[in-house]
Amino acid sequence: LIDAIESDLSTDEILQYADEIHESIYDIIAGGRVNTIDTDLLKQLYHGEIKIVDAYIKQIVDAVNLDETIVVITGDHGEFFGEYGLLGHQVLGRDESTHVPLVVAGLDVDIDTSSIVQHIDIMRTYFEYNNIQFGQLQGVNLLKEEREHAITEWHAARDLIYQGYEENKSSAPVSG
Repeated sequence: LIDAIESDLSTDEILQYADEIHESIYDIIAGGRVNTIDTDLLKQLYHGEIKIVDAYIKQIVDAVNLDETIVVITGDHGEFFGEYGLLGHQVLGRDESTHVPLVVAGLDVDIDTSSIVQHIDIMRTYFEYNNIQFGQLQGVNLLKEEREHAITEWHAARDLIYQGYEENKSSAPVSG
């Protein structure tokens, strides 16, 4: 896979570069140095990871009987590759970080792939489709409803609370 990456760097240099970026990503962003990163190389590595995952997903789907099994695959976040001067995914709620794949196999329904969907909608749709009784479950049934908007969560506040707790362990942990 790495041999297919278009770069003058050796395999070891590419892997070392990726590790260095991973370890110092927040310092790079905070220092305004995103423009010094080879985002094309990072995108190639990212797409390579996606190809590997796709191959594993194909093995799973090929191994099951889709008449008896429903396979749902989704992601939890996307990535920034220099857009808005950012790298990574924990920094801003924009399409680059919130628009994720949703693939459903083994379910004989047609879901509009351009619809706004939240992960909780997948569970509600599955339960209702299979007549499974459930208590209080939020979300919409994607077979019957469409969302007008979605909510995304950015956990910086949680991280700041945790950081404050770590800096002053004599304080009681935040609760509630």
